[in-house]
Amino acid sequence: MWLTQYSNVYVKFANKSTTDFLSLSVVLESDSYKSISECNFKQRLDFCNKSHFRVKDIWDIDDYLILNQKIKIATKIFTYLISVFGIVTNIVVIKVIIDKKNKELFKQYRQYTFLTLNSLFNLLILIIQILSWMNECFYQYEVFCPEIRKLVVVQFFKIIFKECLLTAFRFMCNFCYIAFALNRISLIGREHSKLVKFMSEVGIKKYLGVSLFISVGLSVIKGFKYTVNYEGDEKSFPISNQFDIFNNDIYKLSFLEAFFIVNSISDILNYVVNVIICLIIDIFMVVKLRTVLNEKKNKSKSLKVSSSSQKNTDSKEAISKAIKMVVINTSINLLFKIPISILPTLNVYAQFYNKNQNLLLEKPAFKEFYMWLIYSGSFTMIEDLFDLLYFISISIQIFIYTHFDVKFKTGFDVLFTKKNR
Repeated sequence: MWLTQYSNVYVKFANKSTTDFLSLSVVLESDSYKSISECNFKQRLDFCNKSHFRVKDIWDIDDYLILNQKIKIATKIFTYLISVFGIVTNIVVIKVIIDKKNKELFKQYRQYTFLTLNSLFNLLILIIQILSWMNECFYQYEVFCPEIRKLVVVQFFKIIFKECLLTAFRFMCNFCYIAFALNRISLIGREHSKLVKFMSEVGIKKYLGVSLFISVGLSVIKGFKYTVNYEGDEKSFPISNQFDIFNNDIYKLSFLEAFFIVNSISDILNYVVNVIICLIIDIFMVVKLRTVLNEKKNKSKSLKVSSSSQKNTDSKEAISKAIKMVVINTSINLLFKIPISILPTLNVYAQFYNKNQNLLLEKPAFKEFYMWLIYSGSFTMIEDLFDLLYFISISIQIFIYTHFDVKFKTGFDVLFTKKNR
């Protein structure tokens, strides 16, 4: 239609026997051509006026990748700073408990031995995290990309220490805190459950040995997350196996299925189940403390012993502090520890999703979302962010101890407060 507007210019050069000319004749004789003004070619051509163009800011996956790389760098820098801070705070906790000046203060209380061990494993975790800078690489040939990451021994450091041992030490932290909490309950009242009695009597070395065996057993699976890179610079050092879910290799998929299931079980036990156990123990401690204080109060009334207002105030303050400690501990665990288990669980779902043809057809959005997480760098960025939250949680425990544990606060004041020296 547009070409026929200028037919009088080139029709005289056309061969009237050709198909082109015949087609043009049909157009010229058509009703549509007679109403050509309705096409409003002038307005349509104005759309091509570049002065009216406006560039729309559209973010694609590469933009997200660059943004996530920057966030990862900021997260890593903050992680190393928090790790240094955590090393200091955990050394202070250990120093307060084992110092000779406080020997008599903590001598008869087994729970502080477990608290020392908890801080010791926290310390090892944070040291390994700082040393892991050797394996980091965000932009090749630029910052945060040390050449030593390519060394086989450094790759094994990441597989053995960063993945396996660090996970095992996290399990040990949980076991030590549970022992600390149960031994603390054993000091409240006289009647206790079998579990509390067992934890108050079990040998510390035996408990550590069994806990370490379980922790290592549940952490070995982490070693299969990576494969040592002997090939070249086009891949990471070491090579991650967790992003091959949509690989068509049936043997690879079978391996990944087993890896993701066991790995998710390990993380759920380490973080989710542990949080639930600690919450139950803390709530039980509050209930036990309230029961014992009420019994003492009723006993004093039956014996017609006048209880001073000061004692009642102390009892209320003790319960109030215990409740606050439970709320703070639970909040920290929920916000800082549980998120680590989200991505491993997502991997399990993705693995079984990929095997189910019906899901692939009915819910293609999940595959698009999962692949976007991987190719945009969001997956590894979220992993680093969740790790940062965990390191914060084990670096600020000293503030909980000094605020809610009277004996630890006393020992801390003896060493670090001038007025108590």
